[in-house]
Amino acid sequence: MGLLSKLFGRKNKIESQIHHHYQPPEKLCATVELKSPYLLAFDLPAEGVKYKISDFEPGIYKIPLESIIKASDSEQSSGIDVIDVDTGVIYFIDADFEENFRKFETQLFEETGDSYVMTENPENYSDNVGIKFDCLMAPGIGSGYDFVGDGTYKLDVSKITTNSCRTKLTN
Repeated sequence: MGLLSKLFGRKNKIESQIHHHYQPPEKLCATVELKSPYLLAFDLPAEGVKYKISDFEPGIYKIPLESIIKASDSEQSSGIDVIDVDTGVIYFIDADFEENFRKFETQLFEETGDSYVMTENPENYSDNVGIKFDCLMAPGIGSGYDFVGDGTYKLDVSKITTNSCRTKLTN
């Protein structure tokens, strides 16, 4: 066996280990209440991106994990309408409630030193913000999703629904 055979054999072994240890994400979609047609997607403390929901009606919306897609190189370079992720988490909220969210997050951080507790059970903090918000955590490399962690992403708004999440799990 030559050097190339050994390298390819090692690569296949590593890929096999990655897929073997892969754990499916705990949450496949975020559930938010929208009173306005503008959904804000962001990672703390970044500004985020406002997405307009077409044919909007106030209510509960589902943002599936598969709707978060990797931004292209040109999109990343422009910095326009991309979500910069530095913590592996993307928050979703009605854009009209951004100020409430950020004030509460700052207060929580000042009181506890850890505002990321909101990622575990966002529904416990909705009353403090004034509306139901949610977040999605990156499932990591080998998950089959574009959203694997820190990086630059965008949201495919066409996949947002008022129905239950339709997601695909692929490895």
